[in-house]
Amino acid sequence: MRALRQHGFSANDPFEIDARLRGRDGVYRWFLFRYNPLVEQGSVRRWYVTATEIESRKQEEDRVRKENVRLEERTRLAQELHDTLLQTFLGASMQLAMALEDVPFDSQVKPKLDRILQVMNQGIEEGRNTIQGLRSSDSQTLDLALALSGVQQELAVQPSIDFRVSVTGRQQPIQPPVRQEVYRIGREALLNAFRHSQAKCVEFQLEYAESDLRMRVRDDGCGIDPQVLRTGRDGHAFAPPNARRVTRIAWIVILGNGGVVNRWLQSAGLTRTPIEFLYNEFGVMVGMVNVLLPFFVLPLYAAMRRIDRRLLDMAESLGASRLESFWRVFFPLSLPGLGASMVLAFILSLGFYITPAILGGGRVPMVANMMDLLINQFARWQMAAVVSVALLLVTLLFYGIYQWLRERS
Repeated sequence: MRALRQHGFSANDPFEIDARLRGRDGVYRWFLFRYNPLVEQGSVRRWYVTATEIESRKQEEDRVRKENVRLEERTRLAQELHDTLLQTFLGASMQLAMALEDVPFDSQVKPKLDRILQVMNQGIEEGRNTIQGLRSSDSQTLDLALALSGVQQELAVQPSIDFRVSVTGRQQPIQPPVRQEVYRIGREALLNAFRHSQAKCVEFQLEYAESDLRMRVRDDGCGIDPQVLRTGRDGHAFAPPNARRVTRIAWIVILGNGGVVNRWLQSAGLTRTPIEFLYNEFGVMVGMVNVLLPFFVLPLYAAMRRIDRRLLDMAESLGASRLESFWRVFFPLSLPGLGASMVLAFILSLGFYITPAILGGGRVPMVANMMDLLINQFARWQMAAVVSVALLLVTLLFYGIYQWLRERS
C-alpha cells in the first residue's frame, strides 16, 4: 500500500487505493481510500483523504468470483457428459429402436424390449434436464416449492394422482449449493413416490423454521417392503448416495458463511464478519477427517483389545502407577496398531476426489483432482500416466507397510 501511495503522490492526480486493514477489535476489513490533491499555483499544497468501508462489496465480489469458478467447472462437466455419456445412450436407443422394427409383434421379447427402450428414453430426458441444470447459474432464483411442484408435469404423471405442495413458516434465504442439493433430494423422493408407490395422493411439504428446514413427502401408496428395508435390494442401493449427499450438505450448513459456527461466533461477539471455513484447506481437512476417522479408530481399537491386560496388572503390582503402566507397557504395545491405522488412513486419503472438489471449491489440489485436470483439461496424458504410476507405487509401498504393522500388532 505504501508503494502505491507514493506512486499516486508522484502523479499529482486524484487516485484510489483499496486495502485491508486491521481495526481495534482485531478484525480485518476492506477500505477504499480516495486521495484528492489541493493544487495552488501549479503545485500540490496538501492532500485530502477519505476512507470508505467496502467489506460487504468485497464479499459480494468474492462470492461472484467463486460462483463463476463453479459455473465454469459445471459447464465443463455438462459438456463432457453431453458429448460422451448422453450421446452414447442416444445412439444405443436409436439402435434398439431400429432393432425393434424387425421383432415380430407376437414375440414374447418385444414387450420387454419396449420397456427397456422406454426406460432409456426416460433416462436420456432426465440426463438432458440435469445437464441443463449444471449449465445454469446458482445465482438464479430457485423457489424450491415452485421448482418441485413441476416434477409432476416433468415426469408426465397421470393427472388422476392428487399432488399437493404446501409451505409453512417464513421462507429463509438458502445458500445456492445447499439449495441445489435440497432440490435434487426432494426431486428424487418425489420421483420414487410417483413411479413406485402406486399412490393416489402425494403430498410435498416444506417447513421453514428459524434455524432449520424440514422436507416431507407423504403418499398413500404401498410403501417399501419391510424385507427390502432390512436387507436392501440386489443391485439397488438407495440409501448411501443420499446419506453422502446429506453429509456434504451438513458440513456446508455448519461451516458456511451463514452457518451454525459463524452465526454462533458473531452472536458471541468474537467476530463481526464470517470466517471462511469452506473452500480452503480447513474445509477439506474437516471433511476428510469425518470420512477417515472410523478407518483410523476401529483398527486401533481392535489392536488395543488384543493387548493382555495382565501385563498392566503386573506393572502395577511392581509399584508402577496407572500412568506409568500406560506409557511404559500399554502404549509401546499399541504402537504397531497405531501405525497401521495411520497408514490405512493415509492410503485411503490418496484417492479423495469428491470431498476436495465440494468442500475445497477446486482450490485445494489433491492427487485425484490433479489427474482430472491433466486428463480432461490439459490433455497431458504422459504426465497423467507418470502421476498415476507414482501414485500406484506409493500406495503399494504403504500397503506393504500397513500389512507388516498389522501382523506385528
